[in-house]
Amino acid sequence: MVVSAITTISDGAYNANRPSSPRDAPQDEAFFRRASLERRLDALDEQARHDAFGTAAAVRVLLDELTDADLAVAGRAHHVLGLALAHSDLAIDALAAMELGCDELLQAGERQSLGRLVRDLANLRGNQFGQTAEALEGYEVALSIANEVGSTADQGSVLNGMGVLFGRLERWDESERALRRAVELLGAGDVGTELGSAVNNLGYLLGLSGRHEEASIILSDALQLVDPARDPRTAMTMRISLAFVKAELGDFAGASQLLEVGDDLLNSAGTYLLVGRLDTLGRIHLRAGDSARAIDLLSQALALADAHELVALAVDSVRHLVDASELAGDLAAALAYERDLRRREREILDADAAGALRRAELTLQVEASNRENLALEAARRDLAARVEERTADLRAEVEERRRAQESAARLSRVDWLTGLSNRRHFETLLRERLQADLPGVLGLLFVDLDHFKGVNDRYGHLAGDELLREAAVRLSLLVPPDALVARFGGDEFVVMLTMATVCEVDALAAQVVDAFATPLVVRQQAMQLTCSVGAAVHPDAAGGADNLMQRADTALLDAKHAGRSCWRRLDPAGWERATYSAHVMGELAGACDRGELSLAFQPQWRLSDGRCDAIEALLRWRHPTLGEISPSVFIPLAEDGGTIQRIGRWVLERACAAAVLIESEGHPALSDDWAICVNVSARQLQHESFSLDLRDVVAGSGWQLDRLELEVTESMQLSENDAVAASIAAVEAIGARFAIDDFGTGYASFGQLERLGASKLKLDRSLVQLLDEPAPRPSLPKAMIALGHSLGMVVTAEGVETQDQLQMLVTQGCDSVQGFAVGRPVSLALLAAELGRTEINGRSVSTR
Repeated sequence: MVVSAITTISDGAYNANRPSSPRDAPQDEAFFRRASLERRLDALDEQARHDAFGTAAAVRVLLDELTDADLAVAGRAHHVLGLALAHSDLAIDALAAMELGCDELLQAGERQSLGRLVRDLANLRGNQFGQTAEALEGYEVALSIANEVGSTADQGSVLNGMGVLFGRLERWDESERALRRAVELLGAGDVGTELGSAVNNLGYLLGLSGRHEEASIILSDALQLVDPARDPRTAMTMRISLAFVKAELGDFAGASQLLEVGDDLLNSAGTYLLVGRLDTLGRIHLRAGDSARAIDLLSQALALADAHELVALAVDSVRHLVDASELAGDLAAALAYERDLRRREREILDADAAGALRRAELTLQVEASNRENLALEAARRDLAARVEERTADLRAEVEERRRAQESAARLSRVDWLTGLSNRRHFETLLRERLQADLPGVLGLLFVDLDHFKGVNDRYGHLAGDELLREAAVRLSLLVPPDALVARFGGDEFVVMLTMATVCEVDALAAQVVDAFATPLVVRQQAMQLTCSVGAAVHPDAAGGADNLMQRADTALLDAKHAGRSCWRRLDPAGWERATYSAHVMGELAGACDRGELSLAFQPQWRLSDGRCDAIEALLRWRHPTLGEISPSVFIPLAEDGGTIQRIGRWVLERACAAAVLIESEGHPALSDDWAICVNVSARQLQHESFSLDLRDVVAGSGWQLDRLELEVTESMQLSENDAVAASIAAVEAIGARFAIDDFGTGYASFGQLERLGASKLKLDRSLVQLLDEPAPRPSLPKAMIALGHSLGMVVTAEGVETQDQLQMLVTQGCDSVQGFAVGRPVSLALLAAELGRTEINGRSVSTR
């Protein structure tokens, strides 16, 4: 059954809150503001009939202007927004907007507006989603509210919707009674379009029940009640209904002619009625015996209904396609449509069952609200009577402009979530403060909440917003009264204050860190959330506002790198280091392309036979102006700046290519199974495709995976996440080996070393240096060598710089050595000569 357009009636009920005595003057502002908003909503409600998209955009603008005190206006605004979205064929978005409006009107105690919204929500559920049971429940609630407030127009509008839904359910007697009562109630008030809709629906019902002559008369009269330019949807609805009746009377030409309308009406009707038009045209041709044309039109209707999720209309089209296919003699198609029809009907029943709980909850809420708001409704009606006695349109308009200007000015300064100053306002005040050149020290604190993303992920964004508000309150209470606290964005706040000394700024930064060590309570849930603070002061930090903020932000990054939950302020030397690091990071991004990176090669010598069993490829960077830059400086910057993956791949490619060349030269110092060694970082191992990329690089170079040794530091393999362990396992699975580098500087346990499965243990130079100190302590290196052997690992001592160290390592059973005493890092061109110069245990490896 074709339904009427969703409508709402605005009769000025909101004007009941205007104060009426001098005593109420403080409330005048609220009244005039609300009255102005209501007039705008009335106009938008009317506009929604013919400009749905423009109405939706305008309502969203209005919603942005509202405050917490405008709850009732927000509820009605979401109602109008839902109507506009429904007219724009955005049914799901319309449903969400209307449900939000229901919650707002329920909290505000606006009974009549709530009833109208519940009515239109029932229209939407029943007509566009096929949720019949939930729609009927909504109509009953809306009718109860309409009776309660004494609005016959609202009662008639609800009964009109109920009559349509009863018709869909083929409860014909109930449908006719509801529609006739709706016509009676609406006719008494001359409601225009709504009356036309009810008359249309009654006529259509009469047509369905076989009373076609009566239906034709009623529908023809109803069509004269509606202005197509003002309400094109209702006009199209009536044409569809009347066309159906004429077809039943055998006037197929007249029926088709009714639906041959201009583009203006078609474009304004909306998808829902376009489907209804196609479906009705198909049925007209079906009645006329033209099965082919009927199937074509009904198939178009079905495709359009499915594309826009118009469930109920799709079911109607499938049902008619069954009849059309039978008429055409295509029994296979008829059977297929019959099966599709049953499937769709089952889906509708399942959806109705799923909504039962929600309907029950809504009913309970409305009933509770009915009881709680009786006294408020009596007071509202009394105020409404007094409001009608007063007219102050001019004052309302002046007040509206003033408040709009104040609101716009405030929004340009204030963060919407926390009520603090926003970033733009803060930067303006900071520049003004610097220009004023007042006595004292100007301090700037950047405060960042540590691991705030985890709160959003675990508790949701609403809880995250509440946490930010609580953090803003705590920070505001902590700082001096004359300090400015602003939200800089995301989970970052900034404090500007004037203190007598730099020490006082530092003390406040420490107090902020300590204050956030205490959990914040949100929704009765204690949340432990620390903070990091970066401080900067003026005039110690020369320059303008941008420089001061940059210093504070850099200090904040320093605090985060230090482990978070701490504060930092950079002294001139620290700022110089930070500036240098930023410059180095920027230059590092293009170092590969500029050819500034190179590899040096340092051999590792096996003590048992004096042969070289491994060569480590060491990355070097020579910048044209910065000179030689140590890997200990630029590797961490590459990890922080995201260039480590590209640089790491470059090193692997060059190292494997070099290994192939070294192998081809066949130097006698090399053992038969010598390996090329490359350092890899945690960031490289965390990349999910590291093992696959490694396999491709080695295969492309012609080197062998089982002769590639990747060195990871002891501390890294313990501190990184599961992604590192998974990557190590994947690399070992394809045949490459791992060595634990810098062993003795971390905290690896026996069990952890065993689980890692490395093939080599490289003793850190700090252990080797214990061998020939003024008071030698050889027991610890000896124990580490024994530990490695017990785990089946080859043990290499790195950083061997003296012959005494070398000889003691020989006596302690160390397997191989690396260091200046046995070979310096050299370029690939000089490697052969370096291999020929080295002697191990008195044997020159070049003559072996």
